[in-house]
Amino acid sequence: MNKIFTFIAACAMSLTAMATDYSDKMAIDLGTGATYQDATVSVNQEEDGTYTFCLKNFVFDAVGTTMAIGNVTLTGITGTVAEDGSVTLEAEGDATVTAGDDESVSFWYGGLLINSVGVTLSAVISNGHLNADITIAYSGMNIAVTFGSEYTEYTDNMSIDMGGEPAIQEATIIVGKQVDGNYSLALNNFSLGGTLGIGNIKLSDIEATEDEDGTVTLQASQAISITAGDDENVSMWMGPMLGEVEVTLTATISNGELYAVINIPYNGNNIVVTFGTEYTNYTGNITVDTGQGDPTVQEATITVGKQVDGTYSLTLKNFVFSGLALGNITLTDIEATENEEGVISLETEQTITITAGDDPTVSFWMGPMLGSLNVSLTAEISEGNLYAVITIPYSGMNIVVTFGENSSSGINTATISNSGVDVIYDMSGRRLNALTKGLNIIRKADGTTVKVLQK
Repeated sequence: MNKIFTFIAACAMSLTAMATDYSDKMAIDLGTGATYQDATVSVNQEEDGTYTFCLKNFVFDAVGTTMAIGNVTLTGITGTVAEDGSVTLEAEGDATVTAGDDESVSFWYGGLLINSVGVTLSAVISNGHLNADITIAYSGMNIAVTFGSEYTEYTDNMSIDMGGEPAIQEATIIVGKQVDGNYSLALNNFSLGGTLGIGNIKLSDIEATEDEDGTVTLQASQAISITAGDDENVSMWMGPMLGEVEVTLTATISNGELYAVINIPYNGNNIVVTFGTEYTNYTGNITVDTGQGDPTVQEATITVGKQVDGTYSLTLKNFVFSGLALGNITLTDIEATENEEGVISLETEQTITITAGDDPTVSFWMGPMLGSLNVSLTAEISEGNLYAVITIPYSGMNIVVTFGENSSSGINTATISNSGVDVIYDMSGRRLNALTKGLNIIRKADGTTVKVLQK
C-alpha cells in the first residue's frame, strides 16, 4: 500500500505549478485500426532541467472491454531546445502508472493492478502546441498513441462587419489538422474596435473536403462557449458571459493561404468576420510579345485575390518565356472599380521584385537578380473570366504578357483602324500583314491587345 501512495505522490509532484497541460485529439491503435478521443498530456520541466511527461486518464478499448489505465508518467527525460525555441523530447523506459482523476471512471487499473509499463516517447513542443508519438507496452501488446494536431498559423487582414462600415484589422487564425483527419480553427483574443473583448473562438472536429487542386474546404455550424482571451490590454472578456452561441464557418485553404468567413451572434446582431484573401485561379493561354519577333503563345495560370479591404492582388507564377525563367510576378493592393454590368477593372503600376518560382523543372530563376522593376497592369474580370495585360521591363525592352479576352471589345467583327494597330498575329503567333478570316490577335500601339474575329 505504501508503494501505491508513493506512485500517486510521484505523479502529483510532476504536475506542480510549472506543469503545462495540453489538450488535443489522440489516436490509439492496437494494430487493428485507430480509434480517436480527446486527451490531455501534462509536461513539466523539473529543477534539474529534465522533463516529466504524463499522459492523463488514459483509457482504451480492447476486445470490447474498456481498459481504464490511468496516469502514465515518464520522468527524467532530457529535452533538446532548438534555435526556434521548440523542445524535442526523446525517451525510452519504464513509466509509472497511477489512478486517474476522471470522475466518470469507477475503477482504475493504475496503482492497483498495474504499477508500470514500458514506454517509448518522441515528442515536440512548438508554438504552445504538443505533438507526441507514444508506444506503450502492455500485456503483450504495443499500443501506438499519437497525440496532437498539425497546426498552421495564418496572419492576414480581417474585416469585422456588424451591419455598418466594416472595420479592418490584422489578425491571426490558427488551423489544426487533427489526427482523425478533421480540423480545428481558433480565432484568439477577438475584440471589437480593439477595446471590447469578446475572447477565444474555437471550432473543432470540422469535417473537410479536398478537391483535385488540393484546396481544402471547411464548413461548420457549432454551438460553442467563447472563452476569455489572454491579451493584457483587454480588461474584460464578454464571451464567457454569452453562454453557448451558434457559430458558423466557411473556409478554404489553398496555396498556403486561408480565407474564412465566421458568423458570430452577439447581442441580437450577427458579427460577420472575414479573414484573408479570396483567391481565384484563371488558367488559359498567354501571349508573350517582346517586340523583337513573333509573339509566343503558352498556357499559364494567373491567381487573383480579393482582399478584405476591397483591393486586389494578382500573381503570375513560374513565368518563363523563350526558355528564360523569370519567376513569380506579384502585384498587391490594386485599387478596383466596378461598373453597372459588374465588370471589375484593375489598373496599377508598381515597383516590385520578381521572386523565384517553385517549378522543380527549372534550375535557375533570373527574376530575383533583376532588382526592382516597374511593372504595369491593366485587367478586367467579367462573368468569371479574366483579361489582363502585364508589361514587364527586361534588358532594355518591354515584355507584354496578354492573358484572356478583353470583355470590353470581346471577340467581335469590329474593324480595327491601322492607325491604332502596331502588329497583327494569328492564333499561333505568326505576324500578319492584314486581318485574315478567323481569330486575329491585334496588338495596338499603346501595348494593349485584343482578339478580333474576321468573317
